[in-house]
Amino acid sequence: MGTRADASTQNLISELFDRTASSYGLVGPDFFSDIAGRLVKRAAIHSGDAVLDLATGSGAVIAQITPLVGQTGSVIGIDVSEAMLARARQPLLGSRRRV
Repeated sequence: MGTRADASTQNLISELFDRTASSYGLVGPDFFSDIAGRLVKRAAIHSGDAVLDLATGSGAVIAQITPLVGQTGSVIGIDVSEAMLARARQPLLGSRRRV
């Protein structure tokens, strides 16, 4: 049985990821895109699908899902860190997609 973090713990987690968002995943090997690719392949995403990405982070999964769902599909990304969501939005600028 899981436990729910109290508001102060949630704020600490959010602030931690907000502070590290600018460099998150940029140091060391790029394992996020590899893990995201495996997840996306296993999920068997198709054109027109609607996908919810929980704990979106810097957008490794959304970057791979967005082209698969096409213009008729949708992707929603949710994260506790607004700064991480801002990173996830960057590759989507100029498209009709939003995070």
